[in-house]
Amino acid sequence: VSLAALRKQRAGLPMTSQRVAEQGEALKHALQFRFSTVFDAWAFFDADGGWDASKVEFLKQAERLRLHLEVDLEAAFRAINASNSDKVDPHDFSRVVRWHALPPSLSAVREAF
Repeated sequence: VSLAALRKQRAGLPMTSQRVAEQGEALKHALQFRFSTVFDAWAFFDADGGWDASKVEFLKQAERLRLHLEVDLEAAFRAINASNSDKVDPHDFSRVVRWHALPPSLSAVREAF
């Protein structure tokens, strides 16, 4: 299945808040089978180490994992993008896709990264 065909098929689906939430969950499940921790997953998406991932960077890295075959990546990006900007940070990312407990403080999170 080509990426263009998947995008065309998904473009016809309404982008409801329920759909966005469902795709955030789908992303979480897909990532937990590919990475040991949410920190490892974030490090993969933040390829340049800048503490944020642009939408372009996120989509590129997601396609490298072939996530586009399992997840509507546009909706998943919207799910993790709390600020509705063109970038996500590790806090927004881990808030949506974490599949394990996170450290209790921001400094502990930074140490984990």
